[in-house]
Amino acid sequence: MTNALIISSGKGGTGKTTTAVNLGVSMAQMGIETLLVDAALPTPDVGLHLGLPFKLRTLNHVLSGESDVTEAIFIHESGLEVLPASIHIGTFTEFDPSDLAEVIDEVKDSYDWVLIDCAAGLGNEVVKSIEVADKMLVVTNPELPSVANSFKAIQLAEESNTEPIGIVVNRTGRFGEELSNDEIMAVVGKTPGVLTRIPEDRNVPRAIASSEPVVMKYPYTPASIGYKALASKITGRRFIDDRTLWDRLKCAIRGY
Repeated sequence: MTNALIISSGKGGTGKTTTAVNLGVSMAQMGIETLLVDAALPTPDVGLHLGLPFKLRTLNHVLSGESDVTEAIFIHESGLEVLPASIHIGTFTEFDPSDLAEVIDEVKDSYDWVLIDCAAGLGNEVVKSIEVADKMLVVTNPELPSVANSFKAIQLAEESNTEPIGIVVNRTGRFGEELSNDEIMAVVGKTPGVLTRIPEDRNVPRAIASSEPVVMKYPYTPASIGYKALASKITGRRFIDDRTLWDRLKCAIRGY
């Protein structure tokens, strides 16, 4: 049975797309058939993170009836399959949740997991995207405004009968006053729990600048290990930290 998992945040700037991309690549590297759908139609970034060509058929073309969905799926070198959205403002279109649901239904039997990167915030596009998924992963930062907006995203999921499966606390370790897991749960309630905390890692923006997922460009940095472990928790596949002694020594020398 295919799992349709939406990655949401409640607000922008949390690292939602970075999480979606690196989670998807990590799953693909585990041999899991994975499709990443960029449903953030107003501000699509998945293609930029993965270095996809600009002149592609996209989800926008599929929703407008200009293209078949199979023509718009791109196979990334990692093995991750991607249904990108267009960065051109002229191709942006409002969509009905049933339209996106039809696209997902058409292809999902070919995959173990379909990941959906939705728009930031809590607008109508986000609500529509949440309705399509059966599970939701929430990405937040260890700061009260970010966590409060994540709580709103969780409420939207529950109202849409979409199961929140956990919270990813991204960019941790930047300051001493960041919220602990217990403090986060005091805001959002007992469920879902915190799945993992991804540490602040200078190699993440370096990887984004080169249009490569950090789990591929810098596979042994703290954030990369965190994303791979997250993929293991979500899928139930065993995560093997295969760093050699020399790999660990190099990481220590470089400060990570």
